[in-house]
Amino acid sequence: MGVRQLRRENDARNLLVDQLVAAQDAVLAAQEELAHAQHRAGVLAERERLARDIHDTLAQRFSSILLLARAGLAREDGDRTLLCQIEEQAAEGLTQSREVVRALAPTELADAPLFAALRRLAERLGEQTGIAVSTTCDGEARPLPSPVEVALLRMAQSGLANVRIHAQASRTGVTLAYSPTDVTLEIIDDGIGFDEAAVERAPLGGSGFGLRAIRERLVELGGQLEVESAPGEGAALFVRIPTATSPAAPSPVTTNGGAL
Repeated sequence: MGVRQLRRENDARNLLVDQLVAAQDAVLAAQEELAHAQHRAGVLAERERLARDIHDTLAQRFSSILLLARAGLAREDGDRTLLCQIEEQAAEGLTQSREVVRALAPTELADAPLFAALRRLAERLGEQTGIAVSTTCDGEARPLPSPVEVALLRMAQSGLANVRIHAQASRTGVTLAYSPTDVTLEIIDDGIGFDEAAVERAPLGGSGFGLRAIRERLVELGGQLEVESAPGEGAALFVRIPTATSPAAPSPVTTNGGAL
């Protein structure tokens, strides 16, 4: 009886060991699968980030080069000023491509505050297109976290590129506003406007990618995007990014119209 009892206990221990080994194998397999999933998620997130950066920098810059080149081809006098603008755009595109590869902050912010960089973008748009551009800074300007400044600059680049390529506007305004709890960016034009719902349904890589890229950037920063536009009524883009915790719930950004 003692031998049989020992055998039963030994069999029970062996069974328990087998179960523990199987459980350990299952845990290791789950951990490996989780690691693979995290790696895939990281790869996808990095691809999305690169897609946004490339769209907001290289794609927009090359679009400008293409428009300038087409304007030059349509002229017979060989305007040297136009060729200089093409050279400038190409040089900036090359610089920004290196920034994307090296994941550095944009050169526009390396030697100038955020508003100065935005004003420079707006002035360049006016010089190259003849659009009357105004820039305004409201509130007391202050240093912002680098990701916030980079995001605002990239979103301004994307918004102004849309004005250049699509809006057919005669005037556009850029406003950067600081408050104790947030920072807002507004880009308003008096162009032909658009159907926002139709743009949002556009295929990825089409004209709606800019708005989607802006929204994805803002999700990462806890910000908000509002767009007001209709065919023939201009367009207004409002970006708000919180910069401090406020005890009161933030109020939504409002406007009294979509055109200047």
